[in-house]
Amino acid sequence: MRVQVLVTVEVETCDPNDFKGSTGEFQAAAIEAINHAVLYGEGEGFVHELAEVVSIQLVNVEHYEGNEG
Repeated sequence: MRVQVLVTVEVETCDPNDFKGSTGEFQAAAIEAINHAVLYGEGEGFVHELAEVVSIQLVNVEHYEGNEG
């Protein structure tokens, strides 16, 4: 069974005067960060109530084109 989970993150520059990235760069950075975090969690074993009987594995992390903001 596949379950989709929507994760929303806030992406801002650390110093707006130093870096003016594009929307695409911010989206790519967010996708990369979430992908790495989920892969790390997968490698460590996800903590959840059914951990003894249910295995959860990453399928994909992608940009969601729905309503943003």
